[in-house]
Amino acid sequence: MESSVSCPWCGNDMRLEQRVCPSCLHEVLPWHLEGIDEDGAPERNTLLADADLLSAEESGDTANDSGAAHAGTLSVDEIASMTLEELLAASFICGRCGSRECSVNEAAMNGTGLSRLFDFDYIHLMYTSCEECGKVEWYDSEVLRRKTPEEMSRLLAKLFSDKNKGVTGMNRRRFHEYGLKVGRMKTGPLNSIADVPGVSAGHVTLLSEGDDQPVVRTGVTAILPHQGNLFREKAAAASYVINGFGKTAGLIQVDELGTLEGPVMLTNTFGVSAAAEGALRYMMEQDDGIGGEAGSINIVTGECNDSYLNDMRGLHVRPEHAVEAIRLAKEAWEQRRPVGEGAVGAGTGMVCFGWKGGIGTSSRAVAAAGREYHIGVLVLTNFGSGVDLSILGEPIGQLLARNEADDRKEDGSVIIVVATDLPLDSRQLKRVAKRAAFGLGRTGSIAHHGSGDIVIAFSNGMLTPHDPEQDLLAVQVVREDGPLISECFRAAADATEEAVYSSLFAGTDMSGRSGREVHAFPVDRVIGRFEARSAF
Repeated sequence: MESSVSCPWCGNDMRLEQRVCPSCLHEVLPWHLEGIDEDGAPERNTLLADADLLSAEESGDTANDSGAAHAGTLSVDEIASMTLEELLAASFICGRCGSRECSVNEAAMNGTGLSRLFDFDYIHLMYTSCEECGKVEWYDSEVLRRKTPEEMSRLLAKLFSDKNKGVTGMNRRRFHEYGLKVGRMKTGPLNSIADVPGVSAGHVTLLSEGDDQPVVRTGVTAILPHQGNLFREKAAAASYVINGFGKTAGLIQVDELGTLEGPVMLTNTFGVSAAAEGALRYMMEQDDGIGGEAGSINIVTGECNDSYLNDMRGLHVRPEHAVEAIRLAKEAWEQRRPVGEGAVGAGTGMVCFGWKGGIGTSSRAVAAAGREYHIGVLVLTNFGSGVDLSILGEPIGQLLARNEADDRKEDGSVIIVVATDLPLDSRQLKRVAKRAAFGLGRTGSIAHHGSGDIVIAFSNGMLTPHDPEQDLLAVQVVREDGPLISECFRAAADATEEAVYSSLFAGTDMSGRSGREVHAFPVDRVIGRFEARSAF
């Protein structure tokens, strides 16, 4: 039965089943009708407000909470005298790396189509960006500014408390930092996809919940093949489908033309269209010819199903999040920030082998023609049955107790992005992409029926101009009758394997929808297994 209601924003009649008011284009959900603020507008339980996740009124914490870090050192009078930007900067502790340095910015987002489900012209969003690891957290500035100094004191103490370290997984070491090594090849200096010159990644993480509100555990990750004009200078590219139970967009043209002409976007399954729209808007903003005299553009977007923890039906990923992820990827390159791993960006709500998965990355150095090149891998892990997990050949999954997340119905998926500065053409890249499957298999994956296991490979060592000046183009490619191409295969397999392990080692405990919980991988219990091994 349809329910006729008055839109709480504009007052016009609409059907609740529509979800979006046809007059003002606001999203209208049942909890929007439950309260009106002092300005006559609905109380905004926005899904982007991390402040509502830890409401001071509900927490019961006092202003003198002994667990507070920066926030606990600020008096109520000091809080009353500071701007919101100053408060966030003074209280900040990164929930991923533990850094206390951040930048604080405010954005008023706008758009059309799906991006208008929330009125971004009205709602101003504030975000902190960690100067060390680049993790971004979003807040609804209107919600925060309505807090009294006393309420803000309790809220900041809760948000940035040192006692949250055990929950957020602060300062967890990477896989290789335990002395563990995959294969015999040398890693790049960063042991990440960012070792490939010009390649960078950015994450936007969406975390929110509250009484009668959906639980949001999702995000967007953007990978830039190089720092120039991606459309005008197209990177050679290819894809390989290990198992095709996936909804990745843009791969048909990649395999037909052998090029990539924009960023690679990663998100949840139902966020593909929004992420693609955001990337498209960004690219059109950078190049007026796109959609006009220069023709159309192909946006590649990969996905995994994060619905075990995340309210995926809520369509919480918006085009603006994709734009911001791309901007952060550019900023990461300029500031030489490391690639975030674990529950960040698209990896926020992902589960791997029954443990908290997400983003992982690794790289290998390859010598050719008297210089050093790199093959880097970034994975989005959301796959595997716990009992199958294997680490460096050890049947770790059989030694660990089963957990609730291992009983989820979905088979999951994995997206593997392989980048290199070696001059590999599309055909050669597809050969390299196939070898990523070997690295994936070493971890215990069997590519379950419902698992969308996709490899996307590109080279910024072979760029094709959008408007070549000559009919015949001279290109330089890696020879294939010697050991060099085999070393590329080995690098892709080894880096993929280690990237999967890194996503597990960076994982953090996380609760999600329907009261579900996914635990961080028990690193300390597993490390002892390897102490006697020669690889340690």
